[in-house]
Order: sequence, then structure tokens, then C-alpha cells
Amino acid sequence: MPTFLGPFTLDDYPEDNLLKKVNLAEAEIDFSSPAGSFNLGDILQTNSTVVQVLVRVTQAFDGLPSISVGDTVSQDSWLNEDGIDLSEVGVFLSMVLEKLLTVTQGRVYWDPGGSTVGSLKVFLLVTDP
Repeated sequence: MPTFLGPFTLDDYPEDNLLKKVNLAEAEIDFSSPAGSFNLGDILQTNSTVVQVLVRVTQAFDGLPSISVGDTVSQDSWLNEDGIDLSEVGVFLSMVLEKLLTVTQGRVYWDPGGSTVGSLKVFLLVTDP
């Protein structure tokens, strides 16, 4: 028979909880967006934590498009194109949990690959330092 472990108080949770102050940045891309990189939100400060990246494909793409999410140093550090099928409508996510050691800018790297239809949104969840 299970034992009830509550009630819990605020003292039961650490004050510096990782998900306490989460900020959301987003970018919208469609087949007509030019190839290149797009800034994703504001500049990210030292000691911020990149929590998660989500890509929501709202309309399936044709052609051979590719997308990755990273920063000014590495274009696929948080999400690479291997785990995303842009020819399918759906949500693709990457758990990151990376504490930033330097100031950087989140970026979406996009190549339409000859697409004539399709759209998506990219979401980046980051905690304050």
C-alpha cells in the first residue's frame, strides 16, 4: 500500500531551481526564407542555461531543406538536422541543459534546399543567469 509523502512546503525545493526564470525566443521560417542564419532572441548572457530547443513544422516541406540551431560558435551545438524530418508535420525537440560560459547569440541556420512549400517555428528556452 502506497504511503503519502506530503504535504510539501517551499522549503522542500531549492531556491536556485533550474527552471525558475525561463525565457522564450522564437523564429518563424518558411520555404521562401533565404538560406543563411537568423538570430534567435536576444544576446545570451554568461551563466544562462539553454534548456530546450523545439522545432514545430506547421506545414510539411518538399525539396531537401535543412535546419540546425546553435550559436555564433557552432551552428549545430543545440540541435542538428539529423533528428528532424521537415517533410512531416510535427514537433521535434532537443533537451540541451547547457550552461553558457561566454556571451553568445542563439541562431537558426537554414537552407531551403529547393523547397516550394512548408513552414516552421523554432523555439529556444533559456534561463536567466
